[in-house]
Order: sequence, then structure tokens, then C-alpha cells
Amino acid sequence: MCACCAEKRGERHYEVICAAATIIIAVGFVFSAYGAGSQGFNTSHHVEPNAKIHRAINKLNDARVYLQQSTDDYGGHRSKALHSLDATLLELGRALEYAKRVDRQRQRTTIN
Repeated sequence: MCACCAEKRGERHYEVICAAATIIIAVGFVFSAYGAGSQGFNTSHHVEPNAKIHRAINKLNDARVYLQQSTDDYGGHRSKALHSLDATLLELGRALEYAKRVDRQRQRTTIN
């Protein structure tokens, strides 16, 4: 492989790692806003509950599919990134289940 191709391959590796890190940081911001209570969200009009988390899940799934279909190992980082994505998606799913459970409890308390 020529030096030019190796440099471009390294740039692509860097882009994928940066994109994955950006997504993980964005998910952290979503969780921190959600953890702050209702102050973190505008409740003056109806918005799909946890819409940002659902969008993050879609983006993470896109990154996961991309990495799964990639023929490049990215110097061993591909499998680590896939592991991290799987763990993140699992935690986001658990967070959504928790949010549903809390919402159902709130609805029961409001009705009674």
C-alpha cells in the first residue's frame, strides 16, 4: 500500500472513532438532561417521550451496521467499538424501559 493510501486509511479510521466517541458523548448529554428532571425538557407542548434517546439509538444502530459490514478491522478497534455499541444500546434500552415504568406509575398515581 502506498503512503497516500495508508494516510487516507488512517484518516477514515480516525473519522469512525471520532464519530463513535461523539455519539457516546451525545448519549451522555441526553442522560444528564433526563436525570435533571423535568427542567431538562420543555413540557409546554406534547413531544414524543424520550425522542432524543430514540434518535440516538437509531444513529448508534447505523454506526453498528456500518462497522459490522466494514471489511477494515481499524487496527483492532472495530470489535471494541462494536462491543461498546452493544453495551450502549443495551443500556439505552434499559433506560427507556425504566422511563416507561416510571410513566406508568405516575399515570396510576394521577388517576387515583
